[in-house]
Amino acid sequence: MARTKVIVAMSGGVDSTVAALKMKLAGYRVKGVFMHSWDEVDETGYCKSDQEYAAVQNICRRLDIPCGRMTFVKEYWNHVFSEMLSDYQEGLTPNPDVLCNERIKFGAFLKHAVKSRDADQLATGHYARTRHDGSAWKLLESNDKCKDQSYFLSTISQDALERVIFPVGDLLKSEVKQIARDAGFADIADKKESMGLCFVGQRKFSDFIKQYVTCEPGNFLTLDGDVIGQHSGQACYTIGQKTGLLLGTVSCYVAKKNVQNNEIIVVPGPHHKALYCKTFYTGWPHWISGKSPIMLGQKCTVKYRRGPLSSWCVLKEHLDGLQVIAVDNPFRAVTPGQYAVFYNNEECLGAAVIATSGPSLLDY
Repeated sequence: MARTKVIVAMSGGVDSTVAALKMKLAGYRVKGVFMHSWDEVDETGYCKSDQEYAAVQNICRRLDIPCGRMTFVKEYWNHVFSEMLSDYQEGLTPNPDVLCNERIKFGAFLKHAVKSRDADQLATGHYARTRHDGSAWKLLESNDKCKDQSYFLSTISQDALERVIFPVGDLLKSEVKQIARDAGFADIADKKESMGLCFVGQRKFSDFIKQYVTCEPGNFLTLDGDVIGQHSGQACYTIGQKTGLLLGTVSCYVAKKNVQNNEIIVVPGPHHKALYCKTFYTGWPHWISGKSPIMLGQKCTVKYRRGPLSSWCVLKEHLDGLQVIAVDNPFRAVTPGQYAVFYNNEECLGAAVIATSGPSLLDY
């Protein structure tokens, strides 16, 4: 019987290296593939895809597995990057990592790999787990809650989950690094991890985004309407961000963006009441199971930004989406354009894009 063919999406980092190693040791026919999705021809070399691919080739040689490269620059630009730019222009703070996973890595990349018959399944180094309950595939949090990436996979489809393997999802990051060292990849285990968006590189995000989005200077205002400074463009700021301004001796944080007047409202301190709300509203959700997995009004948890922290909430239908209502503690710095991702214990149920926050605690 022919062994199952698996493509491992490889970046040159320790997670994808160990994912490929585990697949090989499990008896799969493994091929490592580098996914090239950003063309830096017109940039200054911060996304060093050629160097990254060379690193992947080196790892594959050491693993004794074939290596390839697939290019999705056009797809990434059309289906992720251009949408991200539109959102920033409208004063939102999008999350391109979620779109990239849905539309490129577990969309175009997976479909091409299967269609070309290079693979039966796709494995990645994401920290997440899957399980089939007899009727549908479930997406579960990683055992390493600090590294869990289910938030970024929350819009994945059933078709994709059926063909995806997450070999490091049941491991702690420390265990992944130790496996790499034991297998002779100490240089990979000890390499500094890349963080943030690959196309930004080492630049400040504000410097990068100004190349693509119109950033008109405007005023920083207090809640009372007093001008206390000038900002360099709304796209450079997000809700809850520290601005560098002071009111007296207290640092100011972004509480609201007024897109029409190109104004940014700031408040003193990171825990000002204007930064908190008891409810927010989203567009219509993507449920991973294909249907609503919980009764409206039933308690679940929500993550409304990346990271391990979640909040208890209840959901209600509202116009063309959901109303998310805090059960215990209020939400801080809810940001339109980001994803609200819903959980039932360790199961990631799905996600919806945040449209707007409700009244702040200052308004009650």
